[in-house]
Amino acid sequence: MASILKARSPSTATKDGPIAFNLQDVQLSADSYLAEVQSRAEKILCEAQEMARELQEKARRQGLEQAELEFDERVQQAARKLTELRCRTAIASCESALERINETTVNWLTAWRDQTVSLAAHMAEKLVRQEISLDRRKTLSHWLEDALNSLRESRSIHICVHPDDHSIAEQLLEMIARSIPQTSEARVVADSNVELGGCIVRTSHGQIDQQLTTQLERLVEQLS
Repeated sequence: MASILKARSPSTATKDGPIAFNLQDVQLSADSYLAEVQSRAEKILCEAQEMARELQEKARRQGLEQAELEFDERVQQAARKLTELRCRTAIASCESALERINETTVNWLTAWRDQTVSLAAHMAEKLVRQEISLDRRKTLSHWLEDALNSLRESRSIHICVHPDDHSIAEQLLEMIARSIPQTSEARVVADSNVELGGCIVRTSHGQIDQQLTTQLERLVEQLS
């Protein structure tokens, strides 16, 4: 078996010279060292693989958590949008219902008011016509005096009355002229188109219609 020379060391050197050893020993030592290195390498590889699996699992868990968070956020956003849409729809429905209720109420109140005013006008007409039939002079006097009081500053006054009321109107005008001097020059004109018991007082500035029908129309218009 061949042999080699190894440098002398404090533990192995002798006074007689270098120590000889076998190449087989070196081979065995190298094989042992290589086996140890391989074992360590396998262990490191196993540890690295385990760490990689842990990292993958951690990443998977984090990914799932993130996905769940994103999913929850999307669900919440969708719920908010749906809620807002439902709220807007509900509000629009309520507003539409209120408009219909208001419209119905207004229509009902208008119809009720018109019927009430119409009924009141018919009742008033019936009562006044009854009063005219009983005392036409009194009614004509009241209406004529009101018209002339409203036209105190007017001149060229013409009082139109029904022919059957002509003489009554002239007598009343003489009495009214005592308190309203400018009416002394007024003229009473017979007009068959004027209602019995009523009068129309005309001046250069306009006229006042004191017929029962006209007064009731004005009253209805004001109340409506």
